[in-house]
Amino acid sequence: MTTLCSLRLTTMLLATLIAQVRTADSPKHLHGEHSGRDFSGPVVQVTTRAVDLGLVREGEKPTATFEIQNLGAKDLIIEDVRTTCGCTTVELSDEERIVKPQESRKIVAIFDSKGRVGKQRKPVIVKVNDPEEPQLTLTLVAEVVSLFKVLPSPMLNLRSARRGVELDPLEVFPVDKNAVFESLDVEVPDDILEYRREDITSEENGKGVRLTFKVPDHAEIGPIGGHVELFGQVAGEKAQVPVRIAGIVVGDLVARPALLQSLGEVPRGHTFAPVTIAATNDLPFELISASAGPYIDVTFEAAQQGKAYIVRTKIRADAPDGPLGVNLTIRTNNTGQPLVTVPMFVNVRARFLVEPAIVLLGPDAGRTRKVALHVDARVPLKVTRVSCDNPQVVAQTEGVDAELPGGIAFVRVGVRPDSTPETDITTEVVVETNIPEMATIRIPVEYHVDG
Repeated sequence: MTTLCSLRLTTMLLATLIAQVRTADSPKHLHGEHSGRDFSGPVVQVTTRAVDLGLVREGEKPTATFEIQNLGAKDLIIEDVRTTCGCTTVELSDEERIVKPQESRKIVAIFDSKGRVGKQRKPVIVKVNDPEEPQLTLTLVAEVVSLFKVLPSPMLNLRSARRGVELDPLEVFPVDKNAVFESLDVEVPDDILEYRREDITSEENGKGVRLTFKVPDHAEIGPIGGHVELFGQVAGEKAQVPVRIAGIVVGDLVARPALLQSLGEVPRGHTFAPVTIAATNDLPFELISASAGPYIDVTFEAAQQGKAYIVRTKIRADAPDGPLGVNLTIRTNNTGQPLVTVPMFVNVRARFLVEPAIVLLGPDAGRTRKVALHVDARVPLKVTRVSCDNPQVVAQTEGVDAELPGGIAFVRVGVRPDSTPETDITTEVVVETNIPEMATIRIPVEYHVDG
């Protein structure tokens, strides 16, 4: 009896030990985030999804290495690898695209830093045959520096720049604090900017140059853009850094926003965002009149004790259908800028819209079609009568959805249920409504036997 009990105990201990060994060998135990997964197929695992390359000198081509593991029992196939920028490339042979069970593969991304000064974040999209994670996003991060840096950033944001008034300066330093410029040339578009320079010394950045820009007196009022190019040489090496220019040149008065537009269709009565006309020289002025043609109502009111005005615009009820482009013209008593113009673009919604405009029926297209009628009116749309001269075509109104606006109605057009046309049909459905301007609408109907 004692021997039998000892044998049973030994068997139980052995079974427990085998179970522990199997559990220890299981990928589910080794990789907790995959708990509950089926490992009979390919299972992808990534050791790191982001690689920070740190500081990279412009022009260098560093590499970021990502490792992909296959924890499953079948081959993991890398079906596609693509980057979101031409500066990043990944090369994989056909053999390298197959990762055997319990093996790994390194994906090497090459980053070309030329012309990429500043913080960079470049995704690499990897598609695999893992059904639970078919797409991976691997990210390469770097900060690309040139021989020299531009502070606070390589950009001139003019916002609203007045002619003859200096902008906030840019400071240029070698990246190496202990280095000095052997040369620093500045190429500025003469027609939009002027500049002056002075040598400076910073405890934090060393010796550099301060560049102060201004818009010349002859510059035109309106949007401004382009680049200032900086060409520098440090310790025998040369580099070029572009400084982007963006903003708007203003006179004594400025309009915000400088453009009024609506991208989608808008109904009559639509009100645009208010336009603020303000003095850039902090002097009071008087707004005399504001107009935008026959289809736009314009009103204005004073603000900030005569140093600004609010102009409001609205589409009139008699505006035509379709695109409408006009200028909001504002007249003031400012001698330097008596007129301020704000372009306006809008697409006025059609007074009456039929969707679809033509009803196509047939063996392939279907025997019925639902037609929506939209009206731009202040009274609810009602269909009073629907008719068709062709006896093989029937039409009737459909129930109104209580949640839809009152300017929408539906008509169902189709072939009579007991009819099977043997030849093509061309006819029209006549819809009568309660809207005087659209009392009768004619909807073309075509039935094609061959499709």
